[in-house]
Amino acid sequence: MKTILQSCTILLLGLLIITQPAWGTTFNHINALHFGIGKNGNAIIRITMNSPLKAKPKSFSIESPARIAIDLPDTKSSLKNNLKTARIGSLQSIYLAQSSEKTRIILTLSHQTPYHLKREKNTLIISLGNQPIIAPPKPTLLSTTFVQTPSSDIMHSIDAIHFHQAPDETAQISVNLSDKNTGINIQKHGNRLIIDFIHTQLPKSLQQKLDVTDFHTPVRTIKTYTEGHNTRMIISSHGLWEHSAIQSDNHFVVYIKPTPPALSSFSQEEGHYHGKKISFNLQNVSVRDILQIIAGEAGLNIITSDNVTGNLTLRLKDVPWDQALDIILQTKGLAMRREGNIIWVAPAKDMAAMDLQKLQEQQEIADMEPLYSETIRLKYKKAEDFKKMITSSRQPILSKRGSAVVDPRTNTVFIEDTAAKLEAIRKLVNQIDVPVRQVMIEARIVEADQSFARDLGARLNLNAVNTNGVTSTSLSGSLTPGDISAVNLPALSNASGIEPGSLAVQIIHGASNTLGLELSALEADGKGKIISNPRLITSDQVEATIAQGTEIPYEQATSSGATSVAFKSAVLSLKVKPQITPDNKIIMDIQVNKDSPGTTTTPAGPPIDTKKIVTQVLINNGDTLVIGGIYMQNDNKTVNKVPFLGDLPFIGAAFRETVINRERTELLIFVTPHILENSGGPDISAPIAVK
Repeated sequence: MKTILQSCTILLLGLLIITQPAWGTTFNHINALHFGIGKNGNAIIRITMNSPLKAKPKSFSIESPARIAIDLPDTKSSLKNNLKTARIGSLQSIYLAQSSEKTRIILTLSHQTPYHLKREKNTLIISLGNQPIIAPPKPTLLSTTFVQTPSSDIMHSIDAIHFHQAPDETAQISVNLSDKNTGINIQKHGNRLIIDFIHTQLPKSLQQKLDVTDFHTPVRTIKTYTEGHNTRMIISSHGLWEHSAIQSDNHFVVYIKPTPPALSSFSQEEGHYHGKKISFNLQNVSVRDILQIIAGEAGLNIITSDNVTGNLTLRLKDVPWDQALDIILQTKGLAMRREGNIIWVAPAKDMAAMDLQKLQEQQEIADMEPLYSETIRLKYKKAEDFKKMITSSRQPILSKRGSAVVDPRTNTVFIEDTAAKLEAIRKLVNQIDVPVRQVMIEARIVEADQSFARDLGARLNLNAVNTNGVTSTSLSGSLTPGDISAVNLPALSNASGIEPGSLAVQIIHGASNTLGLELSALEADGKGKIISNPRLITSDQVEATIAQGTEIPYEQATSSGATSVAFKSAVLSLKVKPQITPDNKIIMDIQVNKDSPGTTTTPAGPPIDTKKIVTQVLINNGDTLVIGGIYMQNDNKTVNKVPFLGDLPFIGAAFRETVINRERTELLIFVTPHILENSGGPDISAPIAVK
C-alpha cells in the first residue's frame, strides 16, 4: 500500500513539472529605454530588462519606409509610454509593439541605416551606423546635435570654405565658422543638399558658385549666398550618393560619398559589364566553389544559402566576372542581393519568399502602429486642393486608416495617420506649399503702312467757229458751244479731295480756230505706323487675358420674327498661358488678336478686319522674340489712252492718262516675358505644424 502511494506521489509531481509551461510562462520585462549619441557618432539605444536575454534577438530591416524591427521573445514592456520621439541622425522614433508572445521594437528612420546589436548583462544595446559599438552612452533623454537651431539671435559668420577630394572619390566640403554655436540645418531635395547656417553672415569674397566637376566626385557645383539673415549653401550632385556631416568646435565638414546601387551593378538592363575579365575551364564543379572563385577575383564577399546546390561545367575565356556571375545565377535559377561589397546568393524562390515575408511584416507593422493627429496650416496652396491630392483614389498618400479634414476659413488641414505617413506628408507640404512664380508678358504689335500714288493726264481742246458763229464740226464735248474736247483724260483728285496741278498751253491761236493742251498731274506719298503694346502678369501655368476694343451693335432676326440687337467684338487682345521650366526658360501658349471694324456695312452686319496668331513658343527669360509677321505689297498701274495716238513717242503723252498705285503693309508681333523673382528667394522652409 505504501509503495502504491509513493508511486502516485511521484507521478503527480512529474505531471506538475511537465505541465508547468502550459499553466504560465515567465516573461521578461522592459524597465527602461534610453537613447543618445556614442563616441563614434552613432545613435545608441539602450533597453534595460529584468533579466538578460537568452539569445541574440531576431531582427530585420525594411527599405521603404526605412525601419528596423527587433523581436524580443517572452518579453513585455513596463513603460508608461511605448512611443519615444528621437531626432538623432537617421533615427526618428522608437515604438514598442506588444503581442501575446513577444515585444517588437520598431525603429523609424529617415533613410536606411546599418545597425548592430550587442547584449550586455540585462541590457540590449542597438547602434545605428556603419561603425561598431565603441561605448554605450550614459542614460540620457536626448542629445544635442549640430543641426539644432540655437535660440540666440547672435549673428555668426563664415571665415572660409574649402573643397577636398578623398581617394575613394568622396567629396569633402569644409566650412570654418566664427564659433561653435552656429545653428545648421541640412535638407536633401532630389540631387541637391541644402545647408542653412542660421543667423550667419557671408563675406562677399565667399559669395560664389564653385564648379568642381573635374574632381570626379558626385558633387558638381557648390553655390553659397546670403538669404535674409542666414547663409545658404546648395550642393548639387549627380548619380547615387549619400551624405554625412560632422561638427567639431567651429569646424563643419560635409561628406558626399558615391554609393553602389541597391542591387548588383551588373544589371541586364544596362546591357554591358565592367568587371575584371577572368577565364574558366572547370569540369563538374560545385556551384558554391565557383562562386567562391569569383568572389576572390572580384574582391567581394559572397554568402551562399544552404539551398544553393548542384554542379556546373564552365569554359569561359576573357569574360567579365560580373557577366560570368550573372550567367551562373540565371543557369541555376538563383538570385542575389548586394549591400556594399557583400553579395548574398540564394534560390530565386527563396528570395521571393523573403521579399513577400518582408512585405507582410511591413503590413503588420503598419496595422499595429498608433495614429497621431497633426494640424498643417498651408501658406500658398488651397487646403481643399491639398486634401484631394492626399486622398486621391488613384494614388492615395494617406494610409487606409488615415483621414483628413479641411477648415477653409484658416486654410488648415487636420490629418490623422501613422507617424511615417505624417512625416511623408510634411515632406510633401515642404515641396509644394511654395509661392507660385509669376510672369509678366509684354507684347508689341507694330503695323507699318506705306502708300504711293501718281496720276498723269492730259486734255486736248479744239475750238472751230465759222463766219456765222456756229460750230461747223460734228465732234461732241462738254465744253461751252464752240469748244470741242478732242481728248479729255485729265488727272483726277484723290480720296482726300486734293485737286491735281495743271498746266495749259495754247498751241494754235487764230481768228476762227484754236488748239489748246492742258497737262495735269497729282502725286501722293504716305507713311503710317501703329504700335500696340498690351501687357499682363499671371502665375505659372495660369491662363490670363487682356483685351481692349469696341463692341459693334447690329440687328438680327429672332425665332419669333422680331429683331434684336447683338454685338460683335473688334478688340486688341492678348491671351497667354506660361510655363516656367527648371532652367528658367518659359513655354508660352499665346494668342494675339488685332481686330478693327470694317469700312463697309452688309445686311448681315458689319464686317470685322481681323489679324490673329495662335502659337506656342519657348523663350529665355527677358528675351524678345518675333512670333509672327505679315507683309503685303500691292502694285497697280492703269493707262487710259487714245488708240494709236497714245502710243506715239513724246507726243503720245498728250493722248493718254497714266495712274500708278503702290501700297505696302507690314505687321510684326513681338513678345517679351519676364519672370518676377521673389525678393527673399524661393521659400522651402517647413510648413507650420502643431502637434
